[in-house]
Amino acid sequence: MATRPISILIHGLRPAAEIVEVFPAETAAGLLRRLKEHGHEIDLEVAVLSFRDADDDIRSDVVLVEILESGSHVHVHHHCPRVKVEVRFPPHAKTHDFRANKTIGKVLAWAEHEFGIIPAQRGQYRLKLPTAIEYLDNDLHVGELVKQPPCELRVDLVRIEQNAGS
Repeated sequence: MATRPISILIHGLRPAAEIVEVFPAETAAGLLRRLKEHGHEIDLEVAVLSFRDADDDIRSDVVLVEILESGSHVHVHHHCPRVKVEVRFPPHAKTHDFRANKTIGKVLAWAEHEFGIIPAQRGQYRLKLPTAIEYLDNDLHVGELVKQPPCELRVDLVRIEQNAGS
């Protein structure tokens, strides 16, 4: 039985997700090359495909139609596959390297654990950019906040009622 092309949602190329067709026998590396040839600014030396919050990237040699379903959400991180995140919680700050596909929610969970926030109070904290009024969306990818090297991000861990703009 012949494999037919499938359409997937690609995040990380432009501000909005794009629908991209994946062809039979096309590998992850082949898809990235094709996207670059069609005008996307992709650094093929560092570009990776991944699922949200996955611990591993999609291997470059894997045939995509064998692992994806039509409508799958795949993320491209092509400048900063890893991001050094500094979380400030005055008077302290802690730093950790996160994969670009990790969500702010995962960073928040790490920060709450690192700073010893007791489980009963963990819903009272959010992350925000230092100069921002609004909180970061917990579904946002770390890699979406860092567009080019240096692959670093600074955020503040704040109690919800401390955010003056809310």
